Amino acid sequence: MGSSPSFAWRSLMVAQEVVKKGAKWQVGNGQDIRIWEDKWLPCLSTHKVVSPPTILSSNATVDTFINAKDGTWNTVLLQQLCLPHEVDIILGIALSTNLPGDRLVWALNENKIAMEMQEGAAMGTVSDDSNLRKFWKYIWQMNVPHKVRHFMWRSCRNILPTKDNLLRRKIVTDGCYEECCEDVESSGHLFWECSWARKIWPLSNLFPTMKDLQFRSFMNLLWYSVMVAKWDRETIKKIVMISWKLWTHRNEVRNGGARKNERALIASALVYLEDYHSCVAVTTRNVEKRQAIWIPPPINLYKINVDSAVFQALGAAGAGVLIRDGNGSVIGACCKKF
Repeated sequence: MGSSPSFAWRSLMVAQEVVKKGAKWQVGNGQDIRIWEDKWLPCLSTHKVVSPPTILSSNATVDTFINAKDGTWNTVLLQQLCLPHEVDIILGIALSTNLPGDRLVWALNENKIAMEMQEGAAMGTVSDDSNLRKFWKYIWQMNVPHKVRHFMWRSCRNILPTKDNLLRRKIVTDGCYEECCEDVESSGHLFWECSWARKIWPLSNLFPTMKDLQFRSFMNLLWYSVMVAKWDRETIKKIVMISWKLWTHRNEVRNGGARKNERALIASALVYLEDYHSCVAVTTRNVEKRQAIWIPPPINLYKINVDSAVFQALGAAGAGVLIRDGNGSVIGACCKKF
């Protein structure tokens, strides 16, 4: 830009980051879009695939996932290479049968840009790839029932059937949250801003202070708990369980069920978590441990053994393959770090 750049040039340079953040690919034939490097998923946060590349090159393009003959997604390959929630998102991308070229589109409106900038300053860089990977890894490893993990994922992706989402899809005509009738039923209002939720959280004793905390979505609430405040796992599990109970209680009441008071709702959430841990502990104790004994294959045949491990301290995983013949001699071996 030189030593004395004009205001226009300075503005353009500053705007580069906004443009990069707001642009993503719209899938046509997939030939110009890199699976793991480019933004192309129609979802919040990074718009990128977070599953690590395994059998494909890290520079593989999206057309690898597309059946060129009929313009459909290769579901089998997607399920082999991507996480379940990514498969659901990708299969939701409509493909044209004539497979036109890919094109860059603007993914954010002005409100979303302002929201992301404000939340990024207050809560850390949510759009940072490494932070997001840590966050999702933490979520999927959380020791809670599977349906609760699924609830967390749907809530963080803002795909719960809240009245706010249903209203935008013109499925309902009134978006008001019946519990309080104070505002539209968004995830941020339901789990945090609603006057009923504001009574529940102080009784749980999980938040040191609520005065200065504002969360406009469940993703913000959970991100703050995991990545900013970095509370211990037990505290975060309880926050998640109470949030899940808020959601299930909302559904029960809407279908004619009895309304619980605040203390009863908290107690039912924590008892459910304790019961789950008790069942998991009993199942673990009842698993019989057997010593593994390697048995060679018949003569003229080979046996392939595969093993993998996760090294939490290093933040990595690895897999190894060993091929041996009928005499137990090693014919080939390989290993790979992920």
